[in-house]
Amino acid sequence: NLEKILRCKFNDIVQEELDESPFRRLVLLSLPGNVIPCVGQLQQVVLPAEGPQHAAVLRALAQHGGCVGCYVDIAKARVLPRGVVGAEVMSVAAEENGKVLVTLRGVTTMRLMERTPEEGADLSEPLVQEVSEWTAFEEMQGGENRVLDEVCRLEELFASCGRLQEQTQIWAAGDLASCSLADRTDAALLVLKGVHLAGLGAASEAEESPKAAARRRSVLAA
Repeated sequence: NLEKILRCKFNDIVQEELDESPFRRLVLLSLPGNVIPCVGQLQQVVLPAEGPQHAAVLRALAQHGGCVGCYVDIAKARVLPRGVVGAEVMSVAAEENGKVLVTLRGVTTMRLMERTPEEGADLSEPLVQEVSEWTAFEEMQGGENRVLDEVCRLEELFASCGRLQEQTQIWAAGDLASCSLADRTDAALLVLKGVHLAGLGAASEAEESPKAAARRRSVLAA
């Protein structure tokens, strides 16, 4: 019931922020923040063969079309985070010492509609809503031209940081010099091949807005 969801203070949701996409239930998978895939990333994680994490992966495969919601499990948190990364389980392989190797592909972002875990449930399967990558707000703010211009500026900034890194030989922030942001973005777009991002037209359509939105999303993964 939407009214009940909106009234719950723990959900922290207002109706104006909701998209047109339908609600659905999704099993959640808690992971360390450094291994959660961004949208447009492939990530391999090692999980215990026994326990809630592997159980969540198996339920995703059995009941949710291989889709799982990845989130950072914060110790002593009373509520779940506002959103999760929707990931596709690409493969599950048995490892030695009671471990499994799971390959995840980040494919979408999702808004949690129910942020309080159900008492007594072995796994969390809250209502979620896929977040649109392109809305009327983007059109009001300049559309694809503005988005692509911002992407170009980010690529220039990334290149400048890479040159500075080569000059200073300071690598604590990671390698910004060996590969351009444009090349990294293209790699993320390749990971997203075949994925229909929410709020965009069909992949066969020729409009620039879907291309701009997909590129903007992939920059974040890069």
